[in-house]
Amino acid sequence: MLVAHPCVKLVESKCPGYGKDKLRRIFSTGKCSKGRYFTLSGEQVAAKNEATSLEDSFAWCGWHNDHGALTGLVQATLTDTAGATVPYRYPDAQAGLPGQQLQPHICDDEVR
Repeated sequence: MLVAHPCVKLVESKCPGYGKDKLRRIFSTGKCSKGRYFTLSGEQVAAKNEATSLEDSFAWCGWHNDHGALTGLVQATLTDTAGATVPYRYPDAQAGLPGQQLQPHICDDEVR
């Protein structure tokens, strides 16, 4: 809910017809996943930022089905247990979601 509250405020301010408290109800009572973070490689971030059409701006992601109410995009920064940055190359820069599903653990002081 730490990330959800600012998102609810943003959606309510930008989309007044969306329904007051709709996202809040989804987050507090829904039985499926509430949101997800996708990590992007540097190349994917650059391609997304340089897109000239709406279709091109979504090309990094590909087709997928899920029930997430929110999607956060973050540039991948991988670290080892000592906190040192670990270089990582995506196996295919055109593929949007490599790897496996993991549950992230974000501490309160890491959300900005």
